[in-house]
Amino acid sequence: MSESNYQPAGFLREMNDESSFKTIYLEFYPRLIVFSRGYVKHIEVAEDIVEDILMKLWDNRSSLTHINNLKFYLFVSAKNACLNYLAKNKRMHSAGLDCFEFE
Repeated sequence: MSESNYQPAGFLREMNDESSFKTIYLEFYPRLIVFSRGYVKHIEVAEDIVEDILMKLWDNRSSLTHINNLKFYLFVSAKNACLNYLAKNKRMHSAGLDCFEFE
C-alpha cells in the first residue's frame, strides 16, 4: 500500500485488521522518527512520541473517519506532540531551577 492509496474515506476503514495497520506503521514510522527527532533531539523521546501517535491512531481508528490526508494528520500530530513535550520539559526544568539561589 503506497502513500497515494490512502484515500480519505478508505484508509481508516482498511485499518480494521492488524496487517493494514502494520503497513501504515512501517511506511510512516521511520519518517516520523526523523521528523520528531528534529524537534526533540533525542531518539528515545522521538520513538515514544511516534509510537504514542500511531497507537492513538489504531485505538481511535473508528472515530477518525474525518481525516482527509493521513500523512498530513500524522506529521501535524507529531509536531504538536513534540512541541507539547518541549513545553512540558521547559516548565519542569525552570521549576527545578527555582529552588536554587544564585548569587
